[in-house]
Amino acid sequence: MRRLALSAGLGAMLSHGAARASEPSLSDAATFPSRTAAPGTSASSAAGASSAASPSAVAPTTAPRERAREHYRLGLAHHDAGDRERALLEFEQAYALSGQAPVLFAIGQVHYELGHWALALQSLERYLEEGGARIDAARRADVARQLDELSQRTALVVLGLDGSPLELEVQGRRVDASGVRAQVVVDAGAVTVVAQRAGLPTLRRDLWVIAGGRLELPLVFPPAAPPPAAEGRPLYERIAWLGAGALALGAVGAGVATYRSHREYERLRGAPSAGPPERASASTNSATAWATSRSRRTRWRSERSRSPGSRFTRASAARRHRTSLPRSDS
Repeated sequence: MRRLALSAGLGAMLSHGAARASEPSLSDAATFPSRTAAPGTSASSAAGASSAASPSAVAPTTAPRERAREHYRLGLAHHDAGDRERALLEFEQAYALSGQAPVLFAIGQVHYELGHWALALQSLERYLEEGGARIDAARRADVARQLDELSQRTALVVLGLDGSPLELEVQGRRVDASGVRAQVVVDAGAVTVVAQRAGLPTLRRDLWVIAGGRLELPLVFPPAAPPPAAEGRPLYERIAWLGAGALALGAVGAGVATYRSHREYERLRGAPSAGPPERASASTNSATAWATSRSRRTRWRSERSRSPGSRFTRASAARRHRTSLPRSDS
């Protein structure tokens, strides 16, 4: 896209806003009159002298409008030399001193050449707003077409705030965060939002916005970090003491369990049979009943064997009789 021409250029600062018949382009520094050029000196040599100067070469005692004009000339010289970053710095200083709308136009064009689409859009919108009726229709139409192009390379980010004081930066630029909403025009693509509030962790959001789009993002801070631990022993010492206490409690519990197990073992050792107390008691009762039954059977058999008419008594008598008979000699 072609570069647009300045609406009034340096002539606006020299004549306090009066219109000029010829309107030089941003890169045509030779067409601007030089107050430091001697009679007969060419404008190109004056521009070369300006390019050799630096921002500090502007006399601090000069009137603000005169200093603004010198910064503007230096910006043109740096721009023609290809140093657009320094040219932008000079133009911004010239606008800060003069407040002239044509300087905003120059700032917007340099931002455009550097690829700062959002800053170029903002500068040109301010140029149309502050220039007002002093901008002719042809120039206004050219700037409007450039704004249409820039709107397709930028996006709008709307940040929701809670009204509390905070510091807000979007793409490294400070943003006014005094209200409940902050609208920021950014270049399409990756966007970084950083918000800081006293006593809270820094909030950082990495976004991706599409060209010509709009993104709304509420900023919600994470809860505050817990208060620091009270001063005293270091944390590792406290952990070591807690571990030692846990081991001591475990040792006491193991000792009690061992003592109870030993007492139970000694009690079961003295029981008639091994096993739980219920089984030992049952075995004792069974043994006692069996011994009683055996004693009764033995006593009953003994009594029957001593009875005269009993089968056992007759058998015994027969055995005695056979034994007493004399044996015949064969």
